Amino acid sequence: MLANKSPRGINPETFNSFIYSKNSHFKYFQENGIDTAVFGKTIEPEESDARIYQNLLVFAYVTQNLKPGSVILEIGNSESPVFKALSLKGYECRLLNFKIKDLDADINDSKSAEIEWILKTIKTDHQ
Repeated sequence: MLANKSPRGINPETFNSFIYSKNSHFKYFQENGIDTAVFGKTIEPEESDARIYQNLLVFAYVTQNLKPGSVILEIGNSESPVFKALSLKGYECRLLNFKIKDLDADINDSKSAEIEWILKTIKTDHQ
């Protein structure tokens, strides 16, 4: 786990104070090496967006609350940098993705839309 230099940390009790980004959060991420672990560089608030903030928050929460070796599942359609960073820290990261086979089908009509689910384990050179 990362060294948590903050007396509070990010845990279920303090999570509500992180539901939107603040400059102090980026300082916290920098002081704890979270930004460099995920993106390989220091992230400043003015160069961030919601997705970058989410990645930093998820990485911090997972590493401070779950043991390496835990299985983490992301449902989406791309591999995020946070998953690569978590994989390097010893977490078993899995991505559940989907694709619609017939792009002309109505995806709300389960009878006409054929969806293919793809489960992939994210591997790094360190696993």
